[in-house]
Amino acid sequence: MIVRRAATDDAAAIERVARATWRADYPEVLNRENAAEAAGDWYDEHSLKATIERENALVLVASLGDEVVGFAHAYVGADRGDLLRLYVAPGYRDRGVGTALVDRMVDDLFDEGVEAVQAMVLAANDQGRAFYEARGFELVSEDAETLIDGELYPECAYRLERED
Repeated sequence: MIVRRAATDDAAAIERVARATWRADYPEVLNRENAAEAAGDWYDEHSLKATIERENALVLVASLGDEVVGFAHAYVGADRGDLLRLYVAPGYRDRGVGTALVDRMVDDLFDEGVEAVQAMVLAANDQGRAFYEARGFELVSEDAETLIDGELYPECAYRLERED
C-alpha cells in the first residue's frame, strides 16, 4: 500500500470511494437520496480538483496497485489541522488502510506546524468514533452539526495533541 498526496488526476477515484463508503456506512442514518446528494455535493470531480489544489488543504490517497482504496482530507490552520474526512472503500477495511492514512495525515499536519489535529465524525458513526478513540484521539465535543442535503446531523469532534 502506498499513501501519498492526492493529485487532481485522483479526483474521480476519490469520488468513487466516497460514494461507495456513504452507501455502506450510513443506510440507517441517511436515506439513499441524502447520501447520494451529499456524496455528489462534497466529492464531485470538479470540486475535488479545486480542493486538492488549495494551498491550505491536504488530501491524501491510499492505493493498492493502481487502485485508490481510501482517502483523507484536512485543512491546515494556524495552530490546528482539521481532519474532515477519512474514507476507506468497504472492500478494503480491516487491512490498515485507515490507520495508514491517519498516521500520515497526523504526521503531515504536525510537520506543517499545527499543535493539534481535530477530526470530525457523524455522531451515529460508531465505527468511526471507535477508530479515532483507538488511535489516541479524545472526544472534545458532541454538540456540532453538519448539513447534509438540507438536513442537520449531529457530529462529534475528536482531538489529538502534538506530543513534544
